[in-house]
Amino acid sequence: MNRTTAIILTLVSILLCGCPGLFTFFTLIYSFFVTPEQAYSALGITAPGGDLSPYMWVARLLILIFAVVLVLVPIVVGVVTLRKRKQPSI
Repeated sequence: MNRTTAIILTLVSILLCGCPGLFTFFTLIYSFFVTPEQAYSALGITAPGGDLSPYMWVARLLILIFAVVLVLVPIVVGVVTLRKRKQPSI
């Protein structure tokens, strides 16, 4: 693969996956400072009855996995496309 094409692919993957992944990660960090009741009141809806903490932890875990995958995509693309391949010896 051409080196210029590899660099362009890496930059596109950073813009499409890396930046949203970092934004999602920082949103996840912010969610630790918000209670479920505050989240519902910010949305302007009434919170359902019961304890919502377990559901918040499951949602945070899923968001963390999603953010890590999004951040890893540009790293993998960069390593795969920019590595130097060994020339086969004849």
